[in-house]
Formats: sequence, structure tokens, C-alpha cells
Amino acid sequence: MQHVRDCGPQLFIISRKGGTLLAINDFIYRSNLRRFGPLGDKVYWECIHNRSKKCRSRLKTIGDDLYVTNDVHNHVGDRQRIELARRSDHTALWSLQPSIVDWEKVTQYCTTDFK
Repeated sequence: MQHVRDCGPQLFIISRKGGTLLAINDFIYRSNLRRFGPLGDKVYWECIHNRSKKCRSRLKTIGDDLYVTNDVHNHVGDRQRIELARRSDHTALWSLQPSIVDWEKVTQYCTTDFK
């Protein structure tokens, strides 16, 4: 498992359905499990192509630390989708720490009228 310490603000995208997505290295991840332990800061992420293409790439964030549990993707990156989200103001730079991230504020900041 690869560990990246204090990776700072990351790019978040608001999906069409209002979900929060995390964009890292031209790939997009959705949170599939949040564990609010003693610090309330553990989030598990899976590739957005997990169901459609059976991609098994996964991340875990604990505070501002990023743990790559599987970085192998079976598809090309999502650069075009990320750029589209940036151009249409569906993105925000925020800390990874869930206790710092105000998810409602992120959702309000990013409009959700994807086409």
C-alpha cells in the first residue's frame, strides 16, 4: 500500500446526482464508505468505473494522508471529464479531511446542472 503524507488540497467534482467525487492523477473516485472513528476522518474511495468496467482501483484517505490500496486501472484516464467539470464550475479544491470539508458547502459551491 502506497502512502502519501499530507497531500494538501485535492480536486473534488460534484456528480450529476450531487455526489462528491475525488479526482487524482486523471482518474475519478467516488466515496463508497466513510468511517467516522475517533477523529472522524477515514474515507474509502473506489474508481467510478468499478461497476461498469470492473475497475478495482481504490484509495483510502485518513485526514490529509492518502493511501493507495490498488492503483491499477483497466481503462484510460478521465482527463476529458475532469476538464469538462473544471470548465463548467463543477469542481472545488478542498482538504481531504472530512472534518474540515464542509460537504454541503462544496455542493453549494459547485452547480449540479451537468449536461
